[in-house]
Amino acid sequence: MTGQRKPSELWRLLIGAAMLALGIIVVAASWWKGPLSRERLSLIEQFGPMTVATPLVRYGGPGHRQSSGTYRTQDIPLLAAGRISGTYRPAKTLWVDDLDRIPRSQKLSFLVDPGRRLVYEATTNGRVLLAYEETAAKLNETVRQNMLFGLGFVAIGGFWLAPIVWRHWRRERESREPS
Repeated sequence: MTGQRKPSELWRLLIGAAMLALGIIVVAASWWKGPLSRERLSLIEQFGPMTVATPLVRYGGPGHRQSSGTYRTQDIPLLAAGRISGTYRPAKTLWVDDLDRIPRSQKLSFLVDPGRRLVYEATTNGRVLLAYEETAAKLNETVRQNMLFGLGFVAIGGFWLAPIVWRHWRRERESREPS
């Protein structure tokens, strides 16, 4: 019976390995979701006035009692090369101030991530409507939260696997010692 595992030990191994793998995946995915440097962003220039929709976004869902809610955002249609390149949004809970007050033919500059359809910075006539630093800080905050969540899964997986690894290590050590 030394070669067979007890069912509870098998479940412990499966649950621990799944939690460990999930934690590593969440940490790795969080690492790549951080803010891009200014050099990697695209510049889109446009002239006012801007027509901006302000939808209400719901996040979380059933079972997410503490982390669910709504926030208002902006859908900003941006033009590139004379045609609409897509609708962009600022990061969660951030706002591009005074877009509806930009006069006709006043130039607006947007630093955007086309892959994620995200506005990092908006400026007009030397005035900053949304700062790159605000967006980067918000994205870094989200990355930190997700990484802590992933590291929690890694810790739980380690907690589930530790007794199995300890028993295996102890058996290996005892089998190598002369009697």
